[in-house]
Amino acid sequence: MADTYSTYLAIRLPATGAYNNTWGATLNSDAFQLLDTAIAGQSTVITLTGTTYSLPALTGGSASTSRNFCLVFAGTPGAGVTVTVPSSVPARMYLIQNSTGQTLTFTYSGSTSTATVAAGNYQLIWCDGSNCWNVAANAGNSPNLNGVPAANWARASRTAAEIAASTIVENQMTIPTSWTYVTATEAPTTTLDWHNGNSQILTLTGNRVMAAVTNALDGAELDLLVVQDGTGSRTLSWNAVFLFQNGTAPTLGTAPGAIDRFLMRYNAALNKWICGHFQNVSAGSGTTNAITIASNQVDWNLNAVLGTLGAAATINITVAQGVVIEASSTGTPAMDLSGIISGCTVNLINLGYILGRGGRGGQGGGCAYPGSGATYQYATAGQPGGVAIKGPGSGCAFNITNASGHIWGGGGGGGGGGASANQSSTGVANGGGGGAGSGAAFGGLPGLVAEPVVGTAAASAGGDSTSGVNGTYGAGGAAASAGSGAAASAGGAGGDWGASGAAGTTNSTYGYAVPAGGAGAAAKAIELSGGAATFVSGSGSPNVKGVVM
Repeated sequence: MADTYSTYLAIRLPATGAYNNTWGATLNSDAFQLLDTAIAGQSTVITLTGTTYSLPALTGGSASTSRNFCLVFAGTPGAGVTVTVPSSVPARMYLIQNSTGQTLTFTYSGSTSTATVAAGNYQLIWCDGSNCWNVAANAGNSPNLNGVPAANWARASRTAAEIAASTIVENQMTIPTSWTYVTATEAPTTTLDWHNGNSQILTLTGNRVMAAVTNALDGAELDLLVVQDGTGSRTLSWNAVFLFQNGTAPTLGTAPGAIDRFLMRYNAALNKWICGHFQNVSAGSGTTNAITIASNQVDWNLNAVLGTLGAAATINITVAQGVVIEASSTGTPAMDLSGIISGCTVNLINLGYILGRGGRGGQGGGCAYPGSGATYQYATAGQPGGVAIKGPGSGCAFNITNASGHIWGGGGGGGGGGASANQSSTGVANGGGGGAGSGAAFGGLPGLVAEPVVGTAAASAGGDSTSGVNGTYGAGGAAASAGSGAAASAGGAGGDWGASGAAGTTNSTYGYAVPAGGAGAAAKAIELSGGAATFVSGSGSPNVKGVVM
């Protein structure tokens, strides 16, 4: 009988009685060594040059790069790279190390789902023979996911009890606490831990020495605020791993409550932190503060960066090319410049994308008339979109250079579809949910009225929207009806960036009618808060979508 090979890793399975007195060498090479590689092996560096790459096939009992648990990618491709997994890998978990500077997308030929690994990331992916998936924590087995409590996890459906009670469940998004400024532990020799977050704040209560940062990875960034206590005039000496302009460590602001900001990036080959110092932001009138936003942000707040200004200042904010600043909810602007003292001048140079949150679609209406009275559920309106920028308000000058940037308010959500039923017949109708407005929002639920004689008319939820420069709005959900004498209409589509959603369609075919939900309003690109804004450039579409007022 011939040897066979295992289903998933193509490990040699010797035939019974084979390899008399030589089985050890065969198993070592064709089984145990291959298992060792599959469980804990790291590939040699896979150097990418183009935008496509195919992993080699697995063949029975033979070594292959595709057998390694960890795949290491490097090189300098000019754009994102699509990595095709061979069909000979029917089920496999990989740890991907992406050192290419571009996003890697993993797929099988003909996949409908792909896994992406951003530049600089270590990421687990699962390949099941047909599709590739990003691996995430199982929310059902954990009370807390990345700092978001279970009560705030996104839910795609309702419980039977919630359906029976017509309870509407709204998904909420909570920003993980690890994204906020973390208070560093002060000591005579202070040691920052990069694992605690890349935005940290250190308050000095005495003269201190800054030691080397622990747990730093190559390319790690650190935004550090150094604050004087109520006494002031505290000094900070720096370890040799910190490099400043001209090799000279900066002098801190001395006033009580003074704040100095440092932006740092670690180079492992040099074992150095390359540091930029933005001088004390609590200095006297006329001080110029330069802030560069070099990485993607959520709910960026100027006051959180500056602290309390001691006097009016000029604040120059540069959003680096390609950087995306988004909002976590429609009630929060993506960039909040409000709350600074009167007399300041804010100059915004935007080379990236500042995007408001999309409004959620409205829920579809529904009605039924089983002969003993009407059962109904009102359709709801789409949610308004969220603001991209909240300005500094009255008393401050606000100048915007936006020729190479985009400031887009969130789209309004579509309204839920309406429904109607005939009192002399037995029927049930449910309108479709409204689509979500552009800006990463959820579509509305469908109508959920059920009539026990006829059965449930299963309408569709509105489509979710996506975010980013290619973000799209969600389509309205389809309606459904069952039995005679009942009809319903689809929900309205969500609005594009800076535009209102569409109202749901009202259905009045039969005598007993539930009207459709109205359209969610478009968001403002900029909420001026009683102030004014002057565009140096880039004031029209497509640079700005939504009103400025």
